Amino acid sequence: MEDTRLQFPSLKKRSLALLLDAGIFLLGFLLLYFLAFSSVFSIDKETELRAEAFLAAGLYEQNESGYVIYDSDEYSGYLNKVKSYYCGYAGEPSYFDTDFYLDHGGERKSLTPQEFNESILGVEDSPYFTLTEVDEEGFALIKDDLYYQGELKDAAEANLLTYCSGLFRDCFVDLFNDRFYAEAVDSATSKTLARQSLSFYLPLVAFHFLLPLCLPRGKTIGRLATNIIVVSKDGIYQSCLFNLLRPLPLGLIGLSLVFSTDYYLFLILLTVYLTADFVSFALTKDHRSLRDLVSGSLQLDGARSQPYQDYDEIEKAQAAEEDALLQISEDYYQHGD
Repeated sequence: MEDTRLQFPSLKKRSLALLLDAGIFLLGFLLLYFLAFSSVFSIDKETELRAEAFLAAGLYEQNESGYVIYDSDEYSGYLNKVKSYYCGYAGEPSYFDTDFYLDHGGERKSLTPQEFNESILGVEDSPYFTLTEVDEEGFALIKDDLYYQGELKDAAEANLLTYCSGLFRDCFVDLFNDRFYAEAVDSATSKTLARQSLSFYLPLVAFHFLLPLCLPRGKTIGRLATNIIVVSKDGIYQSCLFNLLRPLPLGLIGLSLVFSTDYYLFLILLTVYLTADFVSFALTKDHRSLRDLVSGSLQLDGARSQPYQDYDEIEKAQAAEEDALLQISEDYYQHGD
C-alpha cells in the first residue's frame, strides 16, 4: 500500500535542484582553478625548469629581456658551445658537472675530448668534412674540404656554419632525452596536476560533505531552494552523519583524481557513475538514484511529505490506517453504499 505521507518530488524539482548544485559547484571549481591554484601551481613550472636547464647548460644566454637562445653567425661560436655542453670548455664546467644538474639527481659524466671527437663530431661519417690536428686541449679541428680545394671560401664557411649549428641543436635534443630532465619534468607535472585537482575536490567536499552537516535534513543549496529532503528508505528522519553516506562514491572518485592525477581515468569513472545514477533514478519505482541505493536513503518533497521520527511512529501510523480501513469495511457491510 502506498504511503501517502511520503511524496516524491517532481522531475522538474529534482532537475532544478541538480542544476543549482552543479552550477554552484562549477563556479567554485573555476574560482579555485583560475584564482588560487593556477597561479601557485602552474603548468608553467615545466617551462621554468626547461629555461633553468638551458641556462645551466650554456645553451641560453641572458640579456635584459630575459633568456634568448644563442645565435651566432660563426661556426666556431656554435662549436665552442657544443664543447662546453659535453666536455667543458675555456674554464667552464660541462653541463653534467654543474650544480644544477647534480642537485637534480643527474648521473651522466662529461665526455673527454677524445670521446667528443669520436661520438659527437663523427666527421669520419661524412666525406665532406675532415678532422685535422687537435688543439692543445685535445679537441679535433674541423675543416671543410671545399676550402682547401680552392673553391669559394664563403660556401665553405656556410657549410661549416650549417654543420656546427646542427651540432648545437643536437645539444637540446640530448638535454630533452636525458633521464634527469624527463623525470624532473614528470615530477613537476605530476605535482602540478595533483594540486590542480584539488580545485575539483575541495568544492566536492564542501558541497556534498560539509553542507549536509550544516543544513537540516540532508539538504544542499539546490535541495534547500526546491525544498527536497533526504530521509531513510523507510521515510524516517536521520542524523546529519547518515547523509554523508550518499556522496561517498563521488568522494572516492574524486580521490582517484587527487592521488593518480589521471584525468582520463577520472572522467571514465565519473561518466560510469553518473550514468548508473541516472539509470537507477529512471528505472526504480520510488526514483532512487544510485547514491540513494548505496546509502539506503530516499528523497522526498518537503512541502507535501510528513516523514516519521522513528519506527514506533511508523507502526502507529500503519495501525491507525488499518483501523481506518477496517472501520470503512464494517460501515460498508452494515450500511451498503
